[in-house]
Amino acid sequence: MASVVSWVAAVGLALSLTATSNVQAQGERRCVADIDRWADALLKDLPAYANRQLVRSGAETRILAAGFPDIDVPADIANISEVGASESASPIEEIARVFFSMAERSRGSAERRSERAYRLLLTRDRAGHWFPLSLEIAKSANLEPTDITEGAVWQAIQQWQDAGCPSVERSEG
Repeated sequence: MASVVSWVAAVGLALSLTATSNVQAQGERRCVADIDRWADALLKDLPAYANRQLVRSGAETRILAAGFPDIDVPADIANISEVGASESASPIEEIARVFFSMAERSRGSAERRSERAYRLLLTRDRAGHWFPLSLEIAKSANLEPTDITEGAVWQAIQQWQDAGCPSVERSEG
């Protein structure tokens, strides 16, 4: 529990400035939704955003579909103020993990299809905005996940956020 507390405190300090400036820069309506609706909307739009990034990067992989979100709000870190972060030090209210899968097609000497499992770590600030922190991919059942933050899928998630989470907005009607 002590390592969770120190990790959460570090996350809170690191994000206190960036989360606040992101909210101010993007406006108050930026990606405000409950975590289930946010994740469903992301996965609906993610293949299109990811494929644009993959084309730009010259990768031969394309995303066919994204889905099957499994959302986890860990009880030991769900409410940061309960585990030691001060109210004034961090605008973060909650941390959540979204597990999802994506079907992919790779070209090359032989076309290959595969499905990969991802884990996205998010924070929610007091205004209700969700902010991605990191993205990992599971290589196989026996290997530790690999951090792919800053890769094409991560950049696609950031672009979706910067666009105002379009499917979240359309589902509010």
